[in-house]
Amino acid sequence: SGRGAVTCAVATTVNGTLTVYDNQALIISGVNLTMNGAVINLNNSGILANDGAANTLVLNRATGTTINGTGWLPDITVAVNSVGNKIDGARGLVTNFLGGDYSFGGVGGNADFDPTAAQANGSLTFGAGTASLEVVFGAGALNGTNIFNIFTADAGNTLTVSSNMTSAGNMAHVAGTIAIGSGFTWNYRGLAPAVTGGAQILGPGTLAFRVGPTIFSSVASTVTIAAPVVINLGAAATTFTVDPAAAGHLILSNDFTVTQGTVVLGDNVTGRNLTLTGKNFTMTANSSFAAHDGAGAYILGTLILNASTANAPLIWSHTGTPTLGNVTISNDVTLGGTGAGLIIYRTFTHNGGTLNFSDRNITID
Repeated sequence: SGRGAVTCAVATTVNGTLTVYDNQALIISGVNLTMNGAVINLNNSGILANDGAANTLVLNRATGTTINGTGWLPDITVAVNSVGNKIDGARGLVTNFLGGDYSFGGVGGNADFDPTAAQANGSLTFGAGTASLEVVFGAGALNGTNIFNIFTADAGNTLTVSSNMTSAGNMAHVAGTIAIGSGFTWNYRGLAPAVTGGAQILGPGTLAFRVGPTIFSSVASTVTIAAPVVINLGAAATTFTVDPAAAGHLILSNDFTVTQGTVVLGDNVTGRNLTLTGKNFTMTANSSFAAHDGAGAYILGTLILNASTANAPLIWSHTGTPTLGNVTISNDVTLGGTGAGLIIYRTFTHNGGTLNFSDRNITID
């Protein structure tokens, strides 16, 4: 019934089953713990911990390891040529769960991680080759967070999200696929997501940006996100910026909803376009696209509505009176919703398709 911790300070490979019992912890200290076995059991409150982000649990079994139970995990590396891995029920990834004294309890630098007061701060890293992991997370830490940063490295990397997941940090999604399962949401609370052109984010589940100001970087070339996307930030004036310093534009090929926040497409020197090719685009009274920056200089990027053949007409619904900067319509669009009308403060271009106003208005001011 008591609590105890064991420290692993020598590089260790586990070839069988690893079990951490209730109220017990195994601490990875100064080394990596490599898992070649098929199963890790975290019995209820069992904790697999580390004493630093560089000291990771390495999933290395060729056909994958399943991690069962509702305890906590450290930073994880998915090794090259390890596929079929699964986290099934753990609450999340945490760096240095037991503090500096390697034991339960303590204060200051020795204090344990408190999931009611701190966000999950452990990260996930994929090796530069074929590597896969499926996550089914349980209840997370503060703000529901389960994980901090996510790093991909290769076209053979696959992260499958089969539960709701909240990340507190950022993604550096260099290559490969992040697939969000049906009915689930990846709640993204980081401020600097970076996706390299060619890397995939797939649905049918939803990618939801929850805090800001956020700067989204399309690294190297234009990025396409195929999952439904929601922007729902802390306030109507909180910004989601498509980074003018990054090389690419952004394409959203599924439904797009701006519930709360201001979308900024580049800056007054370098415009970054946002192209919508999906079926539904929804704005609320608390959403907008910036026409100018805080100094009054015009934002040069353009919102382009260009539904794919399969999705046309794009249904552009709104409530209230959202405002926008540059807008181009390049394929069929039908206005909808219950709003009083849309206001465009910069250029409006209609170069393709039919614009069906229904009973909505567009004011070009």
